Amino acid sequence: MSTNDTKDRIISAAEKLFAERGFAGTSLRGVTSAAGVNLAAVHYHFGTKDALMQAVFDRRIGPVNKQRLERLDQIEAAAGPDGPDLEEILEAFMSPIMELKRDLEGEGMMWSRFIGRVYTEPVEIVETMIRDHFEEVGRRFVAALATALPDLSESEIAERLLFSIGALSHTLIDLHQIVTPSQGAVQAGAPTLQHLVAFLAAAFRAPSAQPAEAHRETTVTEAVAS
Repeated sequence: MSTNDTKDRIISAAEKLFAERGFAGTSLRGVTSAAGVNLAAVHYHFGTKDALMQAVFDRRIGPVNKQRLERLDQIEAAAGPDGPDLEEILEAFMSPIMELKRDLEGEGMMWSRFIGRVYTEPVEIVETMIRDHFEEVGRRFVAALATALPDLSESEIAERLLFSIGALSHTLIDLHQIVTPSQGAVQAGAPTLQHLVAFLAAAFRAPSAQPAEAHRETTVTEAVAS
């Protein structure tokens, strides 16, 4: 087995266990057992459980955020002087992560559970991962949304982005539990993305809930940490 194969097996096993048991409940020995490798291999490739968690996060979120920024660049370059439409900005943010879940097929639900676990674990490594991966993304998208929504302060835009990420996370994790009388269980796909974007665009266009000076100062990193 090649070095890369071993490393990938360890990351995949760790992702599954972190999703099922959380960070605190997962041991390196548990990961080695699930991956079919010895403890020395985990120490060689990652060193610590923190570094292994970082590697799991990097493998999925790094490409998603790269695509988000690339799509934002594209729609900003193609837009007129008023900037891109609100729906275009929201789709640029939402679509890469929904496409990832679709592309993962059977692993998509497990990965969604991993993400849900990550953001409920009060450990320092999670704060570091969020800061490293989302700071630039948050800055760029809040700035783009501010152009599309000139009547809202950046603080309230950041807060609404935070609410939107909550809706996105719930959609990723629990969509299979939504049942309609005529169609049965809802499946994630292009129509779901369109419906989510339309729903969130209406929320972003709602009038300001309070004067700008009274807004809670939601940080950009907090706004995208979901």
